[in-house]
Amino acid sequence: MPGDTVNGASVPANVQEAFDAATVLFSTYMPAQVAGARGPSGNALRSRFSSLYVLLDAYNNGLVGPGHCSE
Repeated sequence: MPGDTVNGASVPANVQEAFDAATVLFSTYMPAQVAGARGPSGNALRSRFSSLYVLLDAYNNGLVGPGHCSE
């Protein structure tokens, strides 16, 4: 749920939404399906994975959200 805390860290709504969307994508598509997708719909699918990756990676590395934990 947006705004929840995980181990004391607040999770911004956009990060939670990206996590939820990525979870659905990973539950729906196997890597071979994504790699084999062709045409505009395949490009859109890979673009969606990529945009979610960028945001979640930034959160994971403390660039967005509460910051990076030194532990």
